[in-house]
Amino acid sequence: MAWRYLLVTEGAGFAEWRPGFLERLMSRLVPRANPGYDTKLHLVAAWAIEFQEGRPEREIGLDARGSPVVRGPSEDDYGFWLDSGMMLEDFTGAREMQPEEFEVLWAGR
Repeated sequence: MAWRYLLVTEGAGFAEWRPGFLERLMSRLVPRANPGYDTKLHLVAAWAIEFQEGRPEREIGLDARGSPVVRGPSEDDYGFWLDSGMMLEDFTGAREMQPEEFEVLWAGR
């Protein structure tokens, strides 16, 4: 199976994260998989996802205008879909993307 690229709306529509005292304390004690995503997930309206052999490899969370707001994996964030266990065939209603489209978004242009 070759590389594939999808644009999906699954995993969008999160409420804004407002941590309470206990969550702030725990985040200092227990490392989180995606600390850079916490304050931005509510902005994600769609995801651009790169797959190899049916597994997510890279992901970009896009806002309502189509601008990148989160990317993973990165130095600090593992990734929302990379950590989900979902495979290519689990996504329904997705739009195929061209690799060049994905790379432009990944580069932040």
